[in-house]
Amino acid sequence: MKAILIDPERKAITEVEYDGDYHSINKLIDADLFDVVRISPDGDGIFVDDEGLYRQNHYWKLDGCASPLAGKGLVLGVDAQGESISPQSTTIEKLEQLVHFINYKDAVVIAEAADKAAEYWAGDNPSIIRMSTADILKSRGYTGSPTE
Repeated sequence: MKAILIDPERKAITEVEYDGDYHSINKLIDADLFDVVRISPDGDGIFVDDEGLYRQNHYWKLDGCASPLAGKGLVLGVDAQGESISPQSTTIEKLEQLVHFINYKDAVVIAEAADKAAEYWAGDNPSIIRMSTADILKSRGYTGSPTE
């Protein structure tokens, strides 16, 4: 079936074939674990490396998503039974408008803004456990240098 691959290393968005086996998602996005970012009301989503911010070195921003994403993303749809299918409303042309390939420094800046928004909405609620995206990226050696 048709799927769409977002490759920030190549700065490319291309159509690929997906065989329906969820293990193939791991191979297509070069990840051991994945998570899904929902991008449309009809169920289209982007499978991303769940550990991407810890281990990937190529970043991108998706309009409508507060945090930066890292590593490759695979766009698929979902049917009424929860099975993956070809994207229903997401096209390469649409993604070319929504996806912005960014560098490490920009990923940290975006992550810091997302963290501040999350802190605001969480307030003093002790039941909310939150992980700082910016701290994850900074632990990888970000220095704030304008040349990065």
